[in-house]
Amino acid sequence: IDIYKGRILTCDCSFSCNTAAAGGAISTYFTKSIRITGSHCEYNRAQQGGGVFIKFAATVSQANNCFLGNKANYGGAVICTKLKQIFFSEIIFKNNTVKERSSALYLTGSDSIVVHIVKCIFRSNSGKSTGALEVRHFKHLKIINSVFTKNLVSRFGGGAVYCKSVDTIMSLKNVFLHNKASIGGAFCGKKSHVVSFNQTYFAHNIARHYGGAIHIDNKVKSKGRNSRNYYFPGTVQNVNCSFFSNKAFKYKGGAIILEYVQYLQSIYCNFIKNIGAAVFVIHFQSIYFLHCKISKNILGVFNARYGDKVINECCIITDNHLAWKNQMEIIIDVRSCKLMVVANSKYENNHGSYYEGFYCIFVDRIIHIKSSYSYNRGIESAAAYHLQCANIVYIKCAIIENNVARSGLTKRSALIIIDNAHNVTFVNSTINLNNGRCISLSKVNHTQIVGTVFQHNYNSQAG
Repeated sequence: IDIYKGRILTCDCSFSCNTAAAGGAISTYFTKSIRITGSHCEYNRAQQGGGVFIKFAATVSQANNCFLGNKANYGGAVICTKLKQIFFSEIIFKNNTVKERSSALYLTGSDSIVVHIVKCIFRSNSGKSTGALEVRHFKHLKIINSVFTKNLVSRFGGGAVYCKSVDTIMSLKNVFLHNKASIGGAFCGKKSHVVSFNQTYFAHNIARHYGGAIHIDNKVKSKGRNSRNYYFPGTVQNVNCSFFSNKAFKYKGGAIILEYVQYLQSIYCNFIKNIGAAVFVIHFQSIYFLHCKISKNILGVFNARYGDKVINECCIITDNHLAWKNQMEIIIDVRSCKLMVVANSKYENNHGSYYEGFYCIFVDRIIHIKSSYSYNRGIESAAAYHLQCANIVYIKCAIIENNVARSGLTKRSALIIIDNAHNVTFVNSTINLNNGRCISLSKVNHTQIVGTVFQHNYNSQAG
């Protein structure tokens, strides 16, 4: 079907084994409204939009449709371009393939458009460059109660979803399972002001490079001979989300990697059994973790570099492990930051390599308050290593039953190592039942230890 202008209603139809240049089953231009319901598009082929091609339409609405086994160069099942409003509800996209980008649904528009994807299933779609769902140049994207599983991108990013220049993205009650890509196994985003994941579940997603589940890059490069990178203003919010057993082969962002994102907020989230530093953030202004559980991750939990504020509050960080072959990896790594706060948190039973624990370098102010560090193991340090930092404060903290394998064998090995620092303070803290030197201070110009209890600590090595 090839339609020019007018209004279109297609109901309870079947389109199979058709071939065209654009839209193997349906092709439309300059229409006021398009509504397709209860229809099947199967094994159609086209250069653009294997099943349906829509261009210059006011409103597109699809419900209760199935797109199966369609093939194209771009948009394996559906392409929609230059539209005003898009509604997709209860649609199945399965086994669609493309030679280039967007294996199932490809949407491009203008900055005034809202896209709704509700109760849809994207399963086993595969392509070369971008994910099953690709969205570009929209004002708002809302994905609700949808499932993305076993989608594959062979070369680029976003195995399930790829977004670029979408102002606001909201994911609510979605599931991302077993998706694969080079970067961002499940989701890849660029240049968005707000990206919100609420009650969303990410499990067993794989990235061959980095960002096992999510990769978001808001980097903007200025033009000219002296070009430089700068922020595209953006916020990423994770609320009541779970990241389980996602993997990044290059060990950066087993669950999430963010670049040039101003604000990251994770509230009531679980990060469990991810491989590669679970959260990896480069160039940021503020990172905030509240009431999160972070456990049984391999090769680190958290890596933040070149930012302003890192705040962990009421978090449980437990049972994380580092592989022996990566001897300089750390559970939590914060570098070149103005402020780091760890409040009311538990850090327990983590196993590191050399500098395990909180590794901080070039941080202007570090505050640990009402937090506990227990049953951790490391070779050089078990709880924290602070290098060239200033204003380090431990207030009402408990450091109990940690173990340092090489304590006494090297000059600086200890539960807490502080090197080349200014103004170190321990207040009303408890340091008990640890195996290894408790605190090592080197080139620290001012130290205060007030109301702190050292009891039943034991150093099995010399020194």
